[in-house]
Amino acid sequence: MGKNLGTLLFPVLLGAVLLGGCESRERRGVSEGPPMTSAPAVAGSAHRRGLPLEITPEIRASWSAVKISVIDKELGNEILYTIPIGSYVELDKSDLHLRVEAFFPSFVMTGTVLTSTSNNLDNPAALILVESSGSEVFRGWIFSLYPAAHAFEHPRFSFVLADFVPGEKKVLTVEGK
Repeated sequence: MGKNLGTLLFPVLLGAVLLGGCESRERRGVSEGPPMTSAPAVAGSAHRRGLPLEITPEIRASWSAVKISVIDKELGNEILYTIPIGSYVELDKSDLHLRVEAFFPSFVMTGTVLTSTSNNLDNPAALILVESSGSEVFRGWIFSLYPAAHAFEHPRFSFVLADFVPGEKKVLTVEGK
């Protein structure tokens, strides 16, 4: 009976030791990143594959512009551009134009669409278009939490999603009750 008890207790004790060694990420001070479905490493190419954008009216109304920091490696300076969503800006002392096509405060990429899970700033991302002399140079996503995680390589400029500008608050009023 002692041998049977030992055989039964060994897996239980082993499991307890292994589970006891697993400490929660929160207790260790490690924060979880976004779900793998929103991995920025493939998001730049995801839009080129034709995944549609799903922008809710609430998201569209809540954000009017983004602030993109453009670092000029040649001149050694940084300029912060506030660009309304859907608008172009010409980069200083270059032939590049930068357009912000969309902004998602909580970017996710599912199997079928690119969207925002909420209006919370959980994984802010902007879809940008960079053109040089009228030709597309880059079209993809930049992320504020992962500034280096996009596929755009330019010899002179780097782009960082620095901030987000809320849209005007719309107040619903009901008259004539």
